[in-house]
Amino acid sequence: MNPKEYKRNLWKGVYAGEYQKHVTISTIGSTTESAEEINDKIVYMEDLEKRKQVYGICGECNEPGTGEDWCQPCNAKRFKDNFKNWTNITYITRGGFGKVYSAEWSEGYIYYWNIENQKWLRISNAKVALKSLNNSSYLSMEFLNEMCIRDSTKASDIYSLGIMMNEYISEETPYNNIPHNHALAIKICKGLRPNIFKYTPKLLADLITKCWDAKVENRPITKELYQELEKLYYEQSKYRSQINEYGDKIKLNRTSEKRSSNIQTHPQAIYTSRILNFKNLPEPVNSDAIKTTLHYSECLDCQLDELDLNEINQDEENNIE
Repeated sequence: MNPKEYKRNLWKGVYAGEYQKHVTISTIGSTTESAEEINDKIVYMEDLEKRKQVYGICGECNEPGTGEDWCQPCNAKRFKDNFKNWTNITYITRGGFGKVYSAEWSEGYIYYWNIENQKWLRISNAKVALKSLNNSSYLSMEFLNEMCIRDSTKASDIYSLGIMMNEYISEETPYNNIPHNHALAIKICKGLRPNIFKYTPKLLADLITKCWDAKVENRPITKELYQELEKLYYEQSKYRSQINEYGDKIKLNRTSEKRSSNIQTHPQAIYTSRILNFKNLPEPVNSDAIKTTLHYSECLDCQLDELDLNEINQDEENNIE
């Protein structure tokens, strides 16, 4: 008898507003109770009963699922068996901790394993970025523990996401006209933030600003961001007029100003990863512009112009000396 006849789809659909799409791996060595840990929407890897209740059962290994239509142990074995077939990889650049590659994923993004048909359901012809870590064959437990901690709700990653969202919309790299040094770190602690592009839709400007809040407890956690963005996706009709209005303004503005071609990058503006060990930084605070945006949801320009920055740079260098 064909073994496939024994395999059935036993997954359960997951609504993101009720539970997360995939399980959370508990932070190694951490005893601090975070906001995420007390959230009923969170499902942990070790909670077998909740995994079974939320995601259903894998029709192949008969273990509780680890996500929507997902079994981590079964799929990990499939990935390992297929590594030898990975092709179309192009070297891009080297960072402080590894190398970055561009790849054409001809088979495409994996959505889930189709148990009944015994094949992946994919979104084909995807272009992806790959990163290899230096000395990855000799990773210590301390390094793995740190990576696990970083991958679980870190506020600095939320801040970085806000930076990337704004960079994508504005087509400008942050702080491109000044040196990336100790003086800039001080100004960021004192409330300096990149320009929020004036034609950014209000709903996205609000989200970006929350990610930049100086108080880490005020920033959204990863699951909240995911749920907020998914809500925007499924409620597009509600925000359609606002998105279309700003979309037309952005296109017109970019055409008239030719923004990308006019950007001049400072020679000491460094965007490759590196270790920064700045000391004696002030306690982080929000600028008045950030506070205004948070309270009144207005998109205000909170970056100083180059002349102001040069004056502040000089003052702070004199104070440091």
